This record gives sequence, C-alpha cells and structure tokens, in this order.
Amino acid sequence: MRLLSFISHERIKILQCGTKREALMEMIKLLQSTGAVSEEDGLSHLIFQREASISTGLELGIAVPHTRIEGMAKPVVAVGTAPHGIPDYETIDGSEVTILVMIVTGTGNPAVYSTLLAQAVEILRIDEAREELMAASTPAEIYGILAARAGDKS
Repeated sequence: MRLLSFISHERIKILQCGTKREALMEMIKLLQSTGAVSEEDGLSHLIFQREASISTGLELGIAVPHTRIEGMAKPVVAVGTAPHGIPDYETIDGSEVTILVMIVTGTGNPAVYSTLLAQAVEILRIDEAREELMAASTPAEIYGILAARAGDKS
C-alpha cells in the first residue's frame, strides 16, 4: 500500500487560510468537491470531533488530520500547503503548521491509517522535502515532489 496511490492532483491544494478551522474546512471541501467523500459521510463532524479530543499537529510544521468513516472501501488522502502558516494549529513543538495531510480511511482496517501516516512522515521529516513543497506553486508541482520523494529514504 503506497501513499501516492491514494493522492491525486485534484486532492492537492495551496491553502488560503489563516486559522486551523479554515484549513480543515478547505481540506474537507477539497475531498468533497472531488467526490472522494460526500457531505452525508459526516467528514467535517468527524474531523472536528477528532481535533477536539487531541490536535493532529505533529512537529516541523506538519499536521495530519484524520478520521475513519464507516463503509468507506478505499482510503483517500488530501495534501495542503499553507504558505503563510497556521499559527493556531497546536503542534508538539509549537511550530506553525505549513503542510497538512488529511487521511480518511474506512473503519474496518485501522492499520491502513498507520501505514499511510508512516509513509507521509517519512517524506515530510526531510527538511529539503518540506522546503521543496513550500516552494511549489501548483498542485502538479506538489504531486511531483511527493512522487520523487516517495522512494527517498535519506
């Protein structure tokens, strides 16, 4: 199972937000607009419920909002970059979030989320990868960087 097989150009966005709530809504609407999930799936409720229990902000400016939806057969992943940073997104190291990876999986296989998260973090922990993503000006560039870095173990 490879992270990139669940990301498409249509599910990548350069975010125009200033707050955590706005960023999450942009990512949710992105997934809904591409047909990956529908409003009936309750994605926004599930994401905000998860964030209310504990923030999905990691460190190094990375956040991985995620949830599981009953009956979802195939995972979906959306990627967003926030060039101006999101100062109110709580992170482990106190950094402003600049890269979000939203992962939505079905409830039937909890290991899927862990696998996708590990692959995302493996790429995003590399300083140069984060710098390249933040310098990208289009979703196609972001996808290309992720694709090029997917096999990079350094």
